[in-house]
Amino acid sequence: GSKLKNGHTRSCGCLHIDHARKMGHARRTHGMSKSRQYAIWSHMVARCHAATHQDFERYGGRCIFVCLRWRNSFESFLADVGSPPSAAYSLDRKNNLRGYDCGSCDDCRIRQAESNWRWATFAEQSRNRRSNRLITHDGRTLTLTDWAKELNISPSAIHKRLSRGWKIADALTVPTGHGTQFVRRK
Repeated sequence: GSKLKNGHTRSCGCLHIDHARKMGHARRTHGMSKSRQYAIWSHMVARCHAATHQDFERYGGRCIFVCLRWRNSFESFLADVGSPPSAAYSLDRKNNLRGYDCGSCDDCRIRQAESNWRWATFAEQSRNRRSNRLITHDGRTLTLTDWAKELNISPSAIHKRLSRGWKIADALTVPTGHGTQFVRRK
């Protein structure tokens, strides 16, 4: 207010914007700041790079970062990933231990980082958590929950069997109801 009164400025900033429009230099943006894609991008960058974000410890605090191409440009991010197939999908990292990498920018090439993103459903994302217990049996690796679903055994039964020292093959193949009577082969 004082600068307006003493003549050091002539407006709150509107005059500059109006002048830029008249000269054809008005700043143009992508026009998507209220879109779902923009929200996905801005939250991704914030949780990885803003120490004040509520999820920073789980992302940036674990050195999960966004490659420079995406971090510096929503437009580049949008060009690379496009829109989710439907509202049921959100952005996920294929490898949970790595950051959000486009795989094609100079930053990714220097770090030899391959593309590390996908559109995934909630169920797909829940299988990609650090807390999941991965079990390899007969040359296949699935989460404990996926094995339970496939074999029609409760996840808690498999978990208890493994906690008691059962071999993986036994924990997955012995019919339920044989828990206490079953003698483990060492």
